[in-house]
Amino acid sequence: MDNDIYLDMGEHLPTEYMTTSAKMPYLHIHPQSELYFCPRFFRQQIILNTEELLCEDPCVVITSPFNLHSMSAAEEGEYFRIVMYYDQKDIQSLTEGARLFEAHNETTSFLFRLTQEHSDALLPIAEMIAHPDSSFDALERKLALALLLKRLWHLCTEERVLRIASTETYMQQVCRYISMHYQEDLSMDAVARQFSVSRSKLNRDFNRYLHCTFHEFWDNCRLNHAKRLVLYSRMRVSEIAAVCGFENTSYFYAFFKKHTKVSPLEFKRMERENRNRFPSDS
Repeated sequence: MDNDIYLDMGEHLPTEYMTTSAKMPYLHIHPQSELYFCPRFFRQQIILNTEELLCEDPCVVITSPFNLHSMSAAEEGEYFRIVMYYDQKDIQSLTEGARLFEAHNETTSFLFRLTQEHSDALLPIAEMIAHPDSSFDALERKLALALLLKRLWHLCTEERVLRIASTETYMQQVCRYISMHYQEDLSMDAVARQFSVSRSKLNRDFNRYLHCTFHEFWDNCRLNHAKRLVLYSRMRVSEIAAVCGFENTSYFYAFFKKHTKVSPLEFKRMERENRNRFPSDS
């Protein structure tokens, strides 16, 4: 099973606005909070902190940092979704009320089962943040995100909110460590020593919990950080290669193309084209 690790790129509040038919549950982990919004009725498989759920209603899923999760189709057909990745500090100074911040701890994730009326009320706010043609600047998008979270908690009664708690495992700590040190010359032996486990146990646990090897996870950390820089920064490819821990730009090109099948510039062009695929009913 492949894994995708989305990394916090700073102030621009990265988002995805897309129609997809993905059916494979891609378990992934990243160091910032994620808000996933599916505004229409569609049968989905949701995995939060290893607990598997099925949801047919419009929904919002809030995943806290470094919690394993995935959202994927459980039936044939395409569905529309909006995904936002944000740091807790992006909204803490813009909102008030303890209830709002329940979602922003490191062990609990949330599933909000929405009515269509709830979804229709939230969608215009989400589009202010995530629509490719949105004219909102960084501060306005953060304010809109704070409003979206506040409205979400206001609309949903307690019986429509499912909390999935988890005690952080050492593997989450390992993932946190690699995500923070991905640009360094990491080795499985060094990381195993860092967490006082054997190399063989670390290898088994990567396959058990992440369905990938240590090196695949590390490569994905570097790759997805590189993707974000390619898409959202003005850095040259040589600068991106250096930031992601590649001393040789040619090797970075080969690495990027091996995993994406295209060059960094081609990837940027294709992603821009994909962001212009809008659902007909939105």
